Amino acid sequence: LPPARTTLLQHFMGWFVRTERPVFDPTTADLMDFRTPQPARGLSFGYVLPLDPHTALVEYTEFSPAPLETGGYLTALHHYTQEVLELGEFRVTAQERGIIPMTDGHFPHRAGRSVYRIGTAGGATRPSTGYTFAAVQRQSRTVAARLRAGRAP
Repeated sequence: LPPARTTLLQHFMGWFVRTERPVFDPTTADLMDFRTPQPARGLSFGYVLPLDPHTALVEYTEFSPAPLETGGYLTALHHYTQEVLELGEFRVTAQERGIIPMTDGHFPHRAGRSVYRIGTAGGATRPSTGYTFAAVQRQSRTVAARLRAGRAP
């Protein structure tokens, strides 16, 4: 990460789960459920993105200085799925894991003579939430427009 006043990481592990009984409301996503054990430094939350009454992405997320070992995420997800959400029997059909820098540091937009960074590497990640998608769209439109006009991105 570049030098900055704030250098936290948003790190997470999620399971795509399939439950035996219908437990999810596909019309309602729960994006920041703070009923997770809170770390000594930072904060944590779970979220649920339902796909249908039996299927959802269930994720454990932390904002803290360092990521967890795999066992820490597994313990947190087990607690969240069993103790908080009370899902009962389910199977994990897929898993995701990631780390997003949460920083106010300046990322250089250029990485070489003809390499221009977009997304997280180009400073598009919002340091308060980790949301990057809208800024990537703006960056991509700008790069395309400048190239069409014969200018450097």
